[in-house]
Amino acid sequence: MARETKHDEVAVDDDSSDGDEPCLAYMFDGAAATEERTLQLTKDIAVRYYCLEASEDAAKTAHISGHSAWPAAATLAKRVVEDWDLLPHRSALELGCGCGVVGLACAALGCQRVEFTDRDEGALKLARRAVELQGFSGCTAARRSWGAAEFAGERFDLVVGSDLIYDPGVVGPLVAAAAAALADGGCFLLSQSFALGDESTAALKGACAARGLRLELVEEDGAATFWRARRRESVSAIAARCPAFELAPLRFLVCWRGVLALAFEGWPLPVERLKRNLDGALGDALPAENPGSKWPKVSLAAVVDGAAPLSPADYEALDGVLRSHELPNSRWAVEALAMTLYAQPSHEFVLDAKRIALGLPGRDAAAVSEAARSSAAAVVAETAEPSYVDQANLPGGAPETYRAVDRGASLVAFLDDAALRAAVDALRVKVDAAFPGRYAWFDADARHCTLRALA
Repeated sequence: MARETKHDEVAVDDDSSDGDEPCLAYMFDGAAATEERTLQLTKDIAVRYYCLEASEDAAKTAHISGHSAWPAAATLAKRVVEDWDLLPHRSALELGCGCGVVGLACAALGCQRVEFTDRDEGALKLARRAVELQGFSGCTAARRSWGAAEFAGERFDLVVGSDLIYDPGVVGPLVAAAAAALADGGCFLLSQSFALGDESTAALKGACAARGLRLELVEEDGAATFWRARRRESVSAIAARCPAFELAPLRFLVCWRGVLALAFEGWPLPVERLKRNLDGALGDALPAENPGSKWPKVSLAAVVDGAAPLSPADYEALDGVLRSHELPNSRWAVEALAMTLYAQPSHEFVLDAKRIALGLPGRDAAAVSEAARSSAAAVVAETAEPSYVDQANLPGGAPETYRAVDRGASLVAFLDDAALRAAVDALRVKVDAAFPGRYAWFDADARHCTLRALA
């Protein structure tokens, strides 16, 4: 068991805390913390850390503060593991690290650079010893106060902290430090073992708003409360960090209201992260995502106004043409997106478009999650139901709907793949021969896949 240790209170002169009063730091002999604990993060990943005592009740170990381990640290570490693939994570900074549990989790997950910071040199000794114990590379530890000036010029993808908001007065300097340290597109994760009062909660919201961070209460349960904050950025800046990705063609199909479309197997992981980043940074300023962009497709043609409804036999024949039409045995490599201001939803009349080049493709450029794959497959499976002809005959899919003046903004990928464009052109010949005069086809240069409506 850990032995009782005397702590000396030392006033720390902090001229970087945006005008707040100096506060007390605890100094102690780090060698006294000999209790080694293990936190199992996944079936295969665990981290070991040192502490004087691990406690489910912060009040009982408040006198040793950062030298104890409270539930919020474990809760945040496990949450980081769960969300790792959706978080920016090349570099991580733990503020007020204490035993360093969350930073150690980042290191265990392969983060290239992890910095542990605390006012207390004794706490930093615990973090350093745990790093040495596990042989993690790329880790540093530094005694730092909170405030914008303390982290000027340094940038981290991920900033984490647990059980730090013990008083409203520390909220401002804490958020200032996090905001100053965040890289473009970075994420600040904060967890708390005990409930905040109204004053501290208001201080957290106000400090984030003042620093240009969008704060979101993610989870509130018995173990800990968990917040996420992201820097407000432009859509183009967020999109530009997305690596190039690949879309695998699935099949041509009839959508609701008779619209013909080319469907893909599902959004790959880079697009899922992009969507999450857009919502995280700008969610309260963006419209709710339309159902049509939750799975990837390119709309090709709309039913001419006044065309007779499809009979079950007609639909079966049309679906047979679409199903049997050959697709290229390759993926569409999307290397650029466009942020469009359009006058017509069909994008045949675009007022302005900004091209956004994507980064180099990663190993997961074509990887599609099971959930995304299932979502697209469910849409396609629906079209095979005998009753689907009723959805195909729903009104509202006339070309005039898509070509009406209805201004908006979207993030799209224009179909620039030569093989797919040729396949669409060949399909048009077949459909027009089987159903002459039924379909109005959208201009080839207007064909696009919508990732997200912006306005």
